[in-house]
Formats: sequence, structure tokens, C-alpha cells
Amino acid sequence: MKIGMPALFGFSRLEDNFALAEALGFDFIELNLNFSYCRREIASGALEALSGKYGKGLTLHFFDEGDFGTYEEVAESYFSLLKRYLPLAAAGGVKTLVAHLQKGPVVTIGGVRNYVYEGEFDEYISRLRGMLSRAERFCREYGVTLALENSETVPYMERVYEALAEDGFSFVFDIGHDEMCRNLPRSIFERRNFSGVREFHIHDVRAQGGAKADHVSLGEGVVDVAYYKRIAERTGADCLLELKSAEDLRRSVEYFRAL
Repeated sequence: MKIGMPALFGFSRLEDNFALAEALGFDFIELNLNFSYCRREIASGALEALSGKYGKGLTLHFFDEGDFGTYEEVAESYFSLLKRYLPLAAAGGVKTLVAHLQKGPVVTIGGVRNYVYEGEFDEYISRLRGMLSRAERFCREYGVTLALENSETVPYMERVYEALAEDGFSFVFDIGHDEMCRNLPRSIFERRNFSGVREFHIHDVRAQGGAKADHVSLGEGVVDVAYYKRIAERTGADCLLELKSAEDLRRSVEYFRAL
């Protein structure tokens, strides 16, 4: 089991992340295409030298809003972004591309949330499977594994996960997103013994007012982090400690290693 950290929004250079990973003993870094400095330095070819200097593994988080199941014109625009950045990232050492699974557009009628993708499920799942298969083949050409992450999961998406698992896709299981969704993703993956989960994203969730706060330091919330660490150790999945500041990472990596 390897332990990683995300590129931090508070930094302005990739090397700041590599230096912190080195200081805290992380094995890999997840770069993020949502951050301009990551896109800029990936495009400049800076990754290869940094990988050689620090010897850290690399994964890459696709754009948060990326939706490969949306209608064709928009899905093709996301695929164009994949074609632009993936080869550059792979040349710098990236081995996994992480993409969110999206619940899709919502129509609220009489206070009830209706999910467009659920109402058009057959058409939607055909689009999603087709585009993800294209994306996965493209990633493989560059030695990169595509891994699909649970974001906001709603009940109809159980059918989505089952379909994609049947197709043999790899997954990232985010334990904080799971808690925010009342453990719906966990119930889906537990039935499959977490088969296909390549990586866990580890962060805590705590009550804050009448809501929940996500991405808080480990041990400060309600998530049973030790449970997921045991699963990762059993399955050989990696663990990304997905905290968003250097101080939260310092506290959380100590906590995680002590479990």
C-alpha cells in the first residue's frame, strides 16, 4: 500500500508539492487539472525533471466537472481535453487518471429532485459506457489506468456502478464523499468486496452547524478511517490522503500511520 497527497491549491509551483511530499514521506502525488499551475507546468514538460529529482509516483485528477456521459458535443470537448493533457502527463510519469462519476442535471418539481440521467437511463448509460471505453483505450496507449471516482452519488447511480463494474473499469473509492452520501457508495462496493478499487481517497467528515464539513483532518470527524486502511492493506490499493493544506496533511499522515 502506497500513501499519497494531492497537489495543493495554496501552492503555485509543482515543486512545492514534491518538496512537501518528500518532507512528509509520501510515495506519490495526485496532480489536478483544475489548477492552472498544474496545467501550465504539465504543458511545459516540467514533470519529467521533477519526477527524476524526487522519485515520486504520480496520478492525475481530471477536471472536477468532467462528465463523459453528457450529450455528445460536450462529452467530445472533455475528450479533447483528455487528448491534450494525458500524453504530456504520461511523459512526466503519471500512471493513473482519476475522473469523477457525475449524477448529472437535476430538475426539481414540487420540491422533488428528478435526475435527467435516470429518466433517460438507457440512452445515458450507452453514451457513458461508450465514451469511457474510448477514454480507457486512449489512456492505455500511454500506459495510464483510468479510475472512476464516486463524487455525489444518488440512488439511481447504483445501476451505473453495476454496469461499469461489469465492463471491468477500475475505481477510486472516496471515503469522505461516501459519508456525505450516507454510505450509498460503500453499500455498492461492499457487495463486491471492493473488487476493482485501485485507490482510496482518505479524509474525514464532521458535523458543522446543521450540515457536514468534508475534507477535514483525520480523526476530527466520524469516518472510520481504520476500516478503510484495513481494506486497502488487504487488497493492495493505494491511499491518497486528500487534505487540502500542508498542516492538515502533516496531522493526518501521522494519524494514518499510527492506525
